[in-house]
Amino acid sequence: MSVQTAVSVLLAALVLIPGVLSQNWGVWYNPGSICALQGSTVVMGCTYSYPRDNTVTQTFWFIEKPVYPTEPTDLSAVPQYVNRTEYLGNKVNNCTLRLRNLTTSDSTTYWFKFITNTAGGKWTGQPGVSLSVTGLQAQVSTVTEGQAVTLTCKTSCTLSDPSFTWYRNGLLLPAQTPSSPLTFNPVSYEHDGSYSCTARGYDNLPSPAVTLSVRWSTAQRLKTSSALGL
Repeated sequence: MSVQTAVSVLLAALVLIPGVLSQNWGVWYNPGSICALQGSTVVMGCTYSYPRDNTVTQTFWFIEKPVYPTEPTDLSAVPQYVNRTEYLGNKVNNCTLRLRNLTTSDSTTYWFKFITNTAGGKWTGQPGVSLSVTGLQAQVSTVTEGQAVTLTCKTSCTLSDPSFTWYRNGLLLPAQTPSSPLTFNPVSYEHDGSYSCTARGYDNLPSPAVTLSVRWSTAQRLKTSSALGL
C-alpha cells in the first residue's frame, strides 16, 4: 500500500469517529442506558460534533422537552438538581455530565443540547441517556431448623456489576464470595439475625435490614424439653 493510499484510508477512518474531522452535527452517548443505586453518583459519557466553521456558545443538559420554540431548561437550574450536577465537558466536543446523590425520582431520560454562533446552529442529541435509579431490598423467609434458606438482594433494574456482599447484625459475613443469593443449607437457629446487603463498590449504601428467624425443629424442641425435664 502506498503512503498516499494509507493516508486516505486513515482519514476515512477518522471521519467515522464522532467529533474527529467531522462536518456533521451529532451527539453520542456512552452508555445510552444506566442502572444506578439510590444515593450513588453516575457519569453520563457524551461527545458531540458540528461543522468546523461554527463556534459553540452554549451547552446544557435537560430532562423536559418544551413546546417549540421555547428552549429547554438547563438541568443545573431545575430545583431538584441544584448542587447535584456537574458539567465535565467543554465547548469543543466533550459533553460528559456527573449527577450526584441519586434519588428514585431521577429516573428519566436526559438529553444534551448545544448552540453555536450561526443561524439555526443548534442540536439536541437523540435518543438521550435513560437513567434508572434503584434501591436495594434484602428478602428472606422464616424457616425451620435443618431446612435450606436463601436470602436474596433485589433491585428494580440490572446493575452493571450485579454482585452483592452480605452483612449480619451490621458485621460483614466472613469468607464469602460476592454474590446473590446467600444460602444456608442446612440453616440453624445460630443463623438468626438481622441481614442486609450492599452492591459491590457501594459498601456505604446498604439495603434496609431484614430479620432471619429460624424455628426450632420438632427434634430440637423434644431435646430441649427433655433437658428441662418437661
